[in-house]
Amino acid sequence: ATGDYQNTPAMVKHWCPDVEHFDKKQYQKTGDGHLLAVTAGAVMENRGHTKMLHDFDAGLMYEEPFLYVNMKGKRFCNEFIGFVYMNDVMLHQDIYKGGKNYDNPDEGSLGWYCQIYDSGYMEHEAFDSLVPPTVMEKYMPAISDEEYAASHDGKPRTGVFPYLIDTWRADTLEELAGKLGIEDKDAFLASVERYNELCEKGKDEDYGKDTKWMNAIKTPPFYGIRRHLRVSALVSGVYTNADGQALDADKKPIEGLYCVGNLGGQFYGGADYPFHATGLSIGRCYTFGRLAGKHANTLPGGSGTVEETGTTAIAANTAASSGKWKDGSYQGTGKGVYGDDIDVTVTIASGKITKITVDKQSESQDIGAMALPTYIDETIANQSTQIDAVSGATRTKEGFAAAVNSALAKAST
Repeated sequence: ATGDYQNTPAMVKHWCPDVEHFDKKQYQKTGDGHLLAVTAGAVMENRGHTKMLHDFDAGLMYEEPFLYVNMKGKRFCNEFIGFVYMNDVMLHQDIYKGGKNYDNPDEGSLGWYCQIYDSGYMEHEAFDSLVPPTVMEKYMPAISDEEYAASHDGKPRTGVFPYLIDTWRADTLEELAGKLGIEDKDAFLASVERYNELCEKGKDEDYGKDTKWMNAIKTPPFYGIRRHLRVSALVSGVYTNADGQALDADKKPIEGLYCVGNLGGQFYGGADYPFHATGLSIGRCYTFGRLAGKHANTLPGGSGTVEETGTTAIAANTAASSGKWKDGSYQGTGKGVYGDDIDVTVTIASGKITKITVDKQSESQDIGAMALPTYIDETIANQSTQIDAVSGATRTKEGFAAAVNSALAKAST
């Protein structure tokens, strides 16, 4: 569990050459664990490793399904291709040297393109719950501090990092091209003109995008985001078995060597890290870390049992104590997903947990807060906080469990 190897160029070139010329988001991810495992006889997965190649910096406005142009101003794909496949498309674009936040200023890098919008953004976006561009202009570097203050009762603007946010507004397309750093302004104008022509025809003759997503770029103000795809993680590693043991060339376990997280292999397989199932990365680390620990404890010198730690230790203790709590109502507090308190009252009757009330919480309404009733029911049913997490609400579960356990500690006989 030592992370990946994205900051060791030779390893990237050999095992994941597709991302060699993309910038990297992480630092000091040098593949030490991979190298140690291979030195000990482990075998790396075949060349062509799975990667996270994403852009989560710029993004005040949604991506799909608006016009994409490369840094030479030319449209280059069906914009509804999907976020996780953009790396395949960008691999065949030109190197760009005009960015401000990249690794190799002399050589440039792949992964740069622009999205173009007009004032019809709110009507043309494919998703719900949009925030109008006029609200987000606070964070757009193209809006001067004076201009922002003049339109917001003199209030100052903070939190603008131009080359991370990289979202710009302009009254003309020519001006927008300049702000985005597009290298060929004439090609850009021709691309917009061609795109508008296809919108009027009602058919994308160039890239086949669904007609309902073809919306002309005509009405100012115009908006643009300079996107920058970079490597977040490389998520392939050495071959292992179900217990996380590294395997040698004969597929036999190497005793005492466990490789989990991004050091373990055989979990993903595809162009990019899949977003279709939530929690894969952290779930993989938790699960295989635990499995490896359980198996390691069965080796000579181990106790043969698993000693739980942290919140789970308290959960195991409270499970063992079921039926031995003093009757009454007890309050406890834990920390939720935002660091705010989760306050609970736990009622004990006949030595059992009979009721749990959440007295205070500030969890996300669409995930954490909705998971709390499930956590209450399962805790009462199990007489323990050793319960499964609802997808996306792991931090809420941990805070809830800590709150319940702190209450149960007061009830212990």
